[in-house]
Amino acid sequence: MTYGFLSDVHGDLAGLEWALQSLQSADQIYFLGDVCGGPEAAACLQLMRQREVLCVPGNHDLWDFERNLLPPELGQYLVELPLSREFEDVLVVHSDYSQDQFGIHFPYIHSESDARRAFSQFSQRLIFFGHTHLSQIHRLKPDDTVSFQRAPQELMLDPDSRYLINVGQAGQVCCLLLEGIRLQYCFRA
Repeated sequence: MTYGFLSDVHGDLAGLEWALQSLQSADQIYFLGDVCGGPEAAACLQLMRQREVLCVPGNHDLWDFERNLLPPELGQYLVELPLSREFEDVLVVHSDYSQDQFGIHFPYIHSESDARRAFSQFSQRLIFFGHTHLSQIHRLKPDDTVSFQRAPQELMLDPDSRYLINVGQAGQVCCLLLEGIRLQYCFRA
């Protein structure tokens, strides 16, 4: 199967349409959070629901002041989304997260220590996330070293390594996971 991933639409309907067109060969598409935070968030969310995109919420989606700009049924839909989705050995999240009496917190994953924190929180081999708007890949090798790279056009994944795969911001970039071992990024010209 082929899976598509996009993240951080922030109410950019034209960007979402570009990403969905780029991912049209995917058997299933996952959205990694933050539909809110821009002028056409409701239209974006309705389009994703119509296209049966599986979603997780991002920080903007869980903030009351952002969500309250949506029709009540769409705001309720966002609140009821799971914080993660899993299939095979793949996890889909907005970022690693913690929860306390003040809400859910999504830290950024930029550095090696950030990546190690996320790798320790989750056990899956492939972890797709968004939040930073940067297309980047962190790799945990079998010797316990962590490497980092900006997203290439295409990457063959090492079956013995674990990966944190940041999709980037929809409208600019999205990505496909092909046959479970080949990652292909789609960049907007």
